[in-house]
Amino acid sequence: MNHLKKSIIFSVVFFTFSTNYAQRIKRPPYERYFKTSDIGLGVGSSQYFGDIHTFNNRFAYTSSTRWNTNISFTRHLNPYYSLRVLATYARIMADDFLSTQNKLNGLSNKFDHQFLRNSHFRNDLKEISFVSLINLKNGFYSVKNENRTAVMPYFMTGFGLYHHAPQARGVYDAVNNKLAPWEPINTTNDSKTLNLSIPIGFGIRKKISAKMDVSAEICYRLTFTDHLDDIISESYPNSADPYSNRSQERFSALNGKDRNAFFNLVALRQGFPVFTGTGDKYFPIIGYPNESPKRGENGNDAFLTTSPQIRYYFDKKISCPK
Repeated sequence: MNHLKKSIIFSVVFFTFSTNYAQRIKRPPYERYFKTSDIGLGVGSSQYFGDIHTFNNRFAYTSSTRWNTNISFTRHLNPYYSLRVLATYARIMADDFLSTQNKLNGLSNKFDHQFLRNSHFRNDLKEISFVSLINLKNGFYSVKNENRTAVMPYFMTGFGLYHHAPQARGVYDAVNNKLAPWEPINTTNDSKTLNLSIPIGFGIRKKISAKMDVSAEICYRLTFTDHLDDIISESYPNSADPYSNRSQERFSALNGKDRNAFFNLVALRQGFPVFTGTGDKYFPIIGYPNESPKRGENGNDAFLTTSPQIRYYFDKKISCPK
């Protein structure tokens, strides 16, 4: 939480300073910067960080990578500062089984509870954000768009508002080899589908013609919620909701793979009986009425997007002298 507070303070100070700095830049008429605008379209990847995908699990990066698409409008106010309105549609996803299956061999029990928990989710995020862009070198160009700087690195931060609604698949049908459809989930009783985010990122753009640039950006979003994955730091609830505790499912609901070999590996390490049956349901291991382990960890979730973009510059209007 302290990290989040520091990031908020930094973003507010940065936004305020950069706005004031933009207003104070004065140049003689022959070097006057003419404000211009561009519109950008981008597609790229998305990553989620939270209870299922932790920073220290490298394998989870490949199993949880999904996509995003975005459109933005940028107003370039002076050689160093721009303001942007950005709309992003990003899908995030993660699965306990996929994130841990390569981490269970050996003596370490670090990922045992995550494997037993057997949760997964996907979440389609729709975000609108307002971002300050600070060029990392002089971006001066004259009234002609083609005179803009050829290559420009920049830093960005601001604030955003996004909508989210997590989903999960139901129990896998092993008899008919059939995955269940995606269904809305809310085992944490989250009443807020709209939340704030703080985007912090870096980008670089390159001029490819008089009116067009290509750019690449990476942007990390701090959030104020632990509900993106429908897992929070509480004990397993006493609930009839089948999504609240999926530890007894033998088959992965996401891809139908049999978890039994890994389950018995964890059982031997943890000291509970291995499963030698032929059914599709394990005996209870974790969950209510046990107070521990808790279902999740403390801390808010986050997500990250990367995006190559194509940007188009609008013609500047020149007033003729009277």
